[in-house]
Amino acid sequence: MRLQQLLIVVFALAPWAPGAAQTITKCQDAEGNWHYGTYASEICGDRPVTELRESGVTLEVHEAPPTAEELQAIKRREEAERQAQIKREEKRRIDRTLMEKYESEEVIIGLREQRIAELTRQIEFNTEQMARLREELAAMPEPDTEYEEQELHELRQRLERFERAVDRGRMSLDKTREDYAKLLERYREIDLPADG
Repeated sequence: MRLQQLLIVVFALAPWAPGAAQTITKCQDAEGNWHYGTYASEICGDRPVTELRESGVTLEVHEAPPTAEELQAIKRREEAERQAQIKREEKRRIDRTLMEKYESEEVIIGLREQRIAELTRQIEFNTEQMARLREELAAMPEPDTEYEEQELHELRQRLERFERAVDRGRMSLDKTREDYAKLLERYREIDLPADG
């Protein structure tokens, strides 16, 4: 009895059993020729294979696996997207930091004007000192002694220090204007969601 039941199950599951749905595979090779049957996918290589019922109804289409070049292109696209995502996240982080640090454009403009005023005062002071030292230098007679020679040398060194300080101050002033211009431009580009 058990053997008969087992045989019934085996025959029912067998693909050649009467009434069992048969599937056919088909594919088109690189030359455009169609192939049908069990070995169709082997003949067509890396091309799509379609499974059909005997009636011709499509059951499933197995797409061709990507080529090595396509896999490399996929990897490049994924890496480019990953890098773009990192940049987007970094931009959002900087945007939030800027919004936390500066409440408005007016705050940035106020800080810029304050810094420019400080640098301008330093430049004016150093310029005045430079002018005074030049007058002293022009009024000094030719040195007769070693002491006078030393005094003249020290005066020239002090003058040079003030000249360098004025040059540095002017460069700092230009850089401050440039940096704050970039900061304002960057601040105006911030586009965070309302909830931050």
